[in-house]
Amino acid sequence: MSITIVIPCHKRHEYLKTVLSSIKNQTALSHVDRILVSENSDDNRSKYVCEEFPELNIEYIQQPVQMVGIDHLVWIINQSKSKYTAMIHDDDWWYPTHLEYALKYLANDDAAAYFSNFVISDNEIMKNANFHHPTIWGIFAKNIIDNYVIPLNFEAVASICYLITPVHMSGMVANTEYLKYANENGLKNAQPWYGDRILYPYLALKGTIYLNSQTLCAVRRHEGNDQHNYDQLNRYNSHLEGSSKIELYAKENNVNILDVWNKLFLSLPQKDWQEVLNVYIGNFGYNNPKLPGITKPKQLGFIKKVIKRGIIKLNAWIG
Repeated sequence: MSITIVIPCHKRHEYLKTVLSSIKNQTALSHVDRILVSENSDDNRSKYVCEEFPELNIEYIQQPVQMVGIDHLVWIINQSKSKYTAMIHDDDWWYPTHLEYALKYLANDDAAAYFSNFVISDNEIMKNANFHHPTIWGIFAKNIIDNYVIPLNFEAVASICYLITPVHMSGMVANTEYLKYANENGLKNAQPWYGDRILYPYLALKGTIYLNSQTLCAVRRHEGNDQHNYDQLNRYNSHLEGSSKIELYAKENNVNILDVWNKLFLSLPQKDWQEVLNVYIGNFGYNNPKLPGITKPKQLGFIKKVIKRGIIKLNAWIG
């Protein structure tokens, strides 16, 4: 069961050592046959970090011309020739059993991809850590494997990604054939703010997505990451564009996302539905005044547009 690890880099050599150290410490390292580090800038200091790990089979590439971020992701995914592809960004890290668990569940005949849950933190010792939790995954779960892994089908993944980005690319290990399909048909035509969110339904059309609720991946929080130079209005419009594309793709594959959410709204206890809203709204800083306020009270019309004409009765639920 061979794995290619792809690491897209952009002027963050100071974090790359943590990434490579976490790969070195993987319990399933023997299954990794290639590590591709691609520097998408004119700063080659990441090359010297790679040279500190001669025991890893690292192939280092510095792009001759800087690509747009999405184009770089598309390119690097297409370079994988192994059965499975794992991605990790140059500022994140894994815990030692991430790849081991991935291979365990990817061995299932129906598997398209595996994701480890993730924690967001300022640094490796968990300063200001926020744990991403599988609330919305759970309401779609038909069953749970080994007490912590949730298998999800296309309907569930498309419906979740219609609202939020439930997992992180740095926690992904996927069947390479299926990933390249999702890459070319979903990610390639996306905007940065929803690129990963639209990738996952395309993967799920090919098979089951296995979500491990254990936090075996860490995403580093630092100034400037995950902002894509988008102002509030552009983020608003980009998120809505991504939701519309996912809705259309789902309909083309016989899933009506609005019906799915409406059925959940009618069937879930109020407490569970409130938790869904909290996760969705929390993703956009409703509960944190320091974060962009896409869904603060003046912008709550956005949710109505995304979920369409009051399927979620916002005024009743959040005032």
